Amino acid sequence: MKAFLIAAALAFASLGSAGAAEAIATISFADGLVSVSRDGSKLEKSGIGDDIYDGDLISTGSVGAVTLQLGKATGMSGSIKVASKTSFYFNIKSIKGENRGQAELIAGQISLKMKKLAGSPTFDVDAENATCAVRGTEFDVIASPGGSILVACAEGEVECASEGVSTSAVPGQAVEKREGVRIARRTVAAADYENFKRKWIEGEAAAFKRDAPKAARRIAANYLDLAQRLAANQERISASGAVKAWVEEERKGGAGVAISKAELDRRLAEAEPLLKESRLILGTMERVAARVTAIKEAIDDDPTVLSQEIRPGRTVGDFFSRFEAARDRDLQRIAALRRTVRLVERARSERERIK
Repeated sequence: MKAFLIAAALAFASLGSAGAAEAIATISFADGLVSVSRDGSKLEKSGIGDDIYDGDLISTGSVGAVTLQLGKATGMSGSIKVASKTSFYFNIKSIKGENRGQAELIAGQISLKMKKLAGSPTFDVDAENATCAVRGTEFDVIASPGGSILVACAEGEVECASEGVSTSAVPGQAVEKREGVRIARRTVAAADYENFKRKWIEGEAAAFKRDAPKAARRIAANYLDLAQRLAANQERISASGAVKAWVEEERKGGAGVAISKAELDRRLAEAEPLLKESRLILGTMERVAARVTAIKEAIDDDPTVLSQEIRPGRTVGDFFSRFEAARDRDLQRIAALRRTVRLVERARSERERIK
């Protein structure tokens, strides 16, 4: 028991500020509009040489680009190139003592080139309605404004899964997932690889702009529903004694924390059901928010679209005003929820590690 208490104290000490943790990547190139957000706060300035930590949100503007060099903590070597108009979370998950890197793509395009350092680490890309698993290869994952996903592989193999169906992207065969359609392969001539990606992106953007007037009402209603769920879920979690204890221990840096197996099991039993809804909301709401921004740009203040009713007495134009006014508050709620999820996930990993 004493060994467990000591280990638990050390584990929770590692849940403190990112500055005390191990960096999982470093910015090796940055150009244009690039930002890094940590626990809901955008860092004052992000550039070459800056470290990236577990849970950081990396974003680029319409003229931005950034390249991340992977750190040893990911178990992989290589890089991630981030295109313009892209945002993704860089996460590290511990499964039975083994780290697994994850890029949680919210919008845009990332290009990955990597190989494992040793053992059997894996790297996943979560792209809304598809998950890509890789152990070492070179590939691109693109999320269109309309929610379609394309995985194109220049070297190696990437296993893609969606809704219980899986297939692989390999050189000459890209994988595509569209809303309401099963995941499927598309032929890509090696010599036409870059041109194929460019045409796919352009085609998706044109289709999104064409359908924007019809989609505006549906996407606005979806976002409002998610915002209500987020607020209600956050209220339930903030009332949890287990979550309060972890947050307080994190605030103190974990110093002197000693947690028994029984106490940790009790906390996990209380917190896990609360976080089930959180996991469904996180990512989904941010992806819908990215779609809202794209829709707003696409309709270009068209009065016919802005006057559409979402709900009785509330129009699309009203929604856009609400979206802008509440954006920071919603992002802070999402950041707080993500931080809580990480606390509980790390606690669960520690519980799996210690018998």
